[in-house]
Amino acid sequence: MSLPRTFKYYRPSGSFSLGVLLWTAIAAAGAVVLAGIYDLVQLIPLVYVSLLAAFGFAIALGKFEEFIVRWGHLRSRSMALMAGMVVAGVGMP
Repeated sequence: MSLPRTFKYYRPSGSFSLGVLLWTAIAAAGAVVLAGIYDLVQLIPLVYVSLLAAFGFAIALGKFEEFIVRWGHLRSRSMALMAGMVVAGVGMP
């Protein structure tokens, strides 16, 4: 099932504010802290713990991106993609 390219009720305006840079910096700092915690969890030799940690890390990075889009009032898909790439790139352990 693919998503439609046109929106029935909402169409992104493509606008963004400079506050997105602040929210991206805050989320990137959180990603660095989260990556440090993820590295410490990886020292536990249980495979299931590592698997859960990887899923948790991915979900948390996604929530950071949701935080940027929601609180930064981000309406541009390309800026949302770039902000997500910055947060994910900074948070890579």
